[in-house]
Parts: sequence; C-alpha cells; structure tokens
Amino acid sequence: MATYDNRYSYFVFIAKIFLPISALIILSTLFLLARFSDSSQIVAISEIGTDRDTGNQKITSPIYSGLTDDGSVLEFSSGSLAPSIFNPKKVFAKKVFAKITTLKGNLYEIHSDKGSYNDNTSTVDLKTNVVVIMPEGYKIYTENLSTHVKKTMLHSPSPILAESPIGTLNAGNMSLIEKNNQHLLIFKKGVKLNTATSE
Repeated sequence: MATYDNRYSYFVFIAKIFLPISALIILSTLFLLARFSDSSQIVAISEIGTDRDTGNQKITSPIYSGLTDDGSVLEFSSGSLAPSIFNPKKVFAKKVFAKITTLKGNLYEIHSDKGSYNDNTSTVDLKTNVVVIMPEGYKIYTENLSTHVKKTMLHSPSPILAESPIGTLNAGNMSLIEKNNQHLLIFKKGVKLNTATSE
C-alpha cells in the first residue's frame, strides 16, 4: 500500500509539472512555427495569459496572433485553455473569439462556446453557438466551424443560418475559400433564400 501511495504521489507531482509545460509548448508551436515569406510581415506574438489554474491544468485568458501563408492575420483568444488527456498535440478552449484580417483588409470575426486546436492538422475546430460576422454583411450561425492556421479558410459541415442585407439564407454547409487572390463564400445543400419584404 505504501508503494502504491508513493507511486501515485510521484505521478501527481510529475503531472503538475509536465502538463502545463506540454500545453505551453503546443500553444507556442501554433504561431512560433508559422512560416513567414517576408520578415517585415511578422506579427508580434501576444503574451500568454499568466493566470494559471494548476489544480485543473488550464491557462486562463490566453491570446495568440500570427500570419497565414497567404498573408492573413489570425488572432485567437479564449476564456480558458486546457490540454487533452489523450492527445498531447491537442488543446481545448472555452469561450473562443477569433479574428481573421485578410491582405485586402476584409475582417471576419468568430465567436463560439467551445473550441480545440490540433497541432497534427494545424486546424481549429469551433463548436456550439458559433457566430461568424463577415464583411459582406452576413452574420452566420452554426454549431460547427473549422479554420486553419496556415491558410485563410472557413468550413461549416453542418447546417447554417445566414442573416444578410437582403434576407435570411439556409444551407446544408458553408465554405470560405481563397481562389485567384480572392475569398469566395460558398453555400451548398438545400440552399434557400428568404428575401426581406417591406410592409
């Protein structure tokens, strides 16, 4: 029994040191390893929030920024961040806010209740009450949205509701892609537009 207690105490001691360090390494990799074609385009990386809950192995109020390969500025912040128990290359976030500013100055703002970053795929997956505010005048609501830290893109595989200046739009999925130096917003599957009518 004493041997078990000693091993357990040792495991807890190591976990309290290793897990926060692992999370910081993963999160630093998110932008420290970003590829910059021109050193003049490098964006300063914001400091990681210093408030840490060591008991629950999480970081509170982290803020990150970086550049995609096509020159867009990415900014991410969240209420808290915690490492995955099963995947050392993945972290989970709550109350996520993301902002994408393209080279042409177009701004995309994203809010969600939950999110995760996977270092293996360089993707950020946002879930639950996702809202996307777009420069075209659209406000899009969905439950799942993915983006990428190396290229400017958005993709929602689940149904979306979009509010626009001309009415509301329903679709089975949505994508924002870069093509010929332009960003295209594409709706697919059962697209239905309900135009606003004046009374």
